[in-house]
Amino acid sequence: MDDIEAIRQELTAVEEPEQRLELLFKLSAIYWRTDQKKMLDVLKEALEIARDTDNKPMLVQAIWHMGSCYRALLKEELAYEYFMEALALALDFGLKEKQSRILNSLGVLHQNTSKFSQAIDYFERARAIAAEIGMQDIEALAVNNIGVCLHNLGQYSDALRYYLESGKLYEKVNGRPTAHVIKVMGSLALEIGDTESAIKNFLHVLRLPEMQENYRERAPLLTDIGSAYLSRQEYDLALKNFEQALVLTELAGDRYQTIILYCMMANLFFETGEFQKAWDLLQKAELELEESHPAYLESMIYLFKGVGFK
Repeated sequence: MDDIEAIRQELTAVEEPEQRLELLFKLSAIYWRTDQKKMLDVLKEALEIARDTDNKPMLVQAIWHMGSCYRALLKEELAYEYFMEALALALDFGLKEKQSRILNSLGVLHQNTSKFSQAIDYFERARAIAAEIGMQDIEALAVNNIGVCLHNLGQYSDALRYYLESGKLYEKVNGRPTAHVIKVMGSLALEIGDTESAIKNFLHVLRLPEMQENYRERAPLLTDIGSAYLSRQEYDLALKNFEQALVLTELAGDRYQTIILYCMMANLFFETGEFQKAWDLLQKAELELEESHPAYLESMIYLFKGVGFK
């Protein structure tokens, strides 16, 4: 990417620590959307500079972002350790905005492992601090994430209430609901069987300018669109979206989403009677688990294996 090359060229000419930190965080933000493994290398340098210069806010940010990287790479224990270290430092330094953001990340970590009650606790704490300091964008994110947890627990009316509250908070900040709010409304529509509304919402988000080079966010959207088409037994369209999503997840190094896609594609092939293709994909999913073995993804693979035995 041109932006990456431009920042890297600037880094070769800059020695002043504060300027290097600023450039490194710009670079890591691009890699967050495109390649988490490369982001990790950039953050390690930022972390070293922040420690050497005693830059407290940047130190907290580097440790927090390291946790986010490890979460994306399915290293949940490492992610938790980095998040807790970052939170402890943010509390010591009195950095309330960072506290709220890190608590939200801890909530997402627990949400991803289906520990929804613990996730909600973290999101509520994040929300309270954000409201206290008037950071409506962080408050909106925490409120939305509570809705996602309730959605996963099957409490759809409560989830919708939180989604709508989140949308109103985002409108106060941005003048319109964010892509994330539109996406979760699409997810809720898909859950209740309204595939037409779901696809409409997902496509709306997919076409937004900020989504065009955001591999990390485009892939789940394409997966959701594929899921909607799969539920309608429109197999060609479902597979097309799954395959497009898989290309992006592999580019971004997002193992979590890659495993989900292998399972979704396997499910499609079971439905179309292409059993060997389905088993091959589930085997690929198991190979992705070799390093970290997150139990919730392992159980998903076994679930789809069960589909194949029906």
